[in-house]
Amino acid sequence: MISEGIFRFFASVWFQILSILYLIKWIDLIKQLGAVCLIFGLGENVFGVKYFPTI
Repeated sequence: MISEGIFRFFASVWFQILSILYLIKWIDLIKQLGAVCLIFGLGENVFGVKYFPTI
């Protein structure tokens, strides 16, 4: 049975990797859909944070 410290270490590293991957994915998505979001006023992502002002 693995110790809790090792489990937490691997969990934190895996979480950081996933966070970086999701950040890159969101940046690419925002770059591709930025103009569309500005035109249609859809400035919200999954978390409801507004990146672009609604027109």
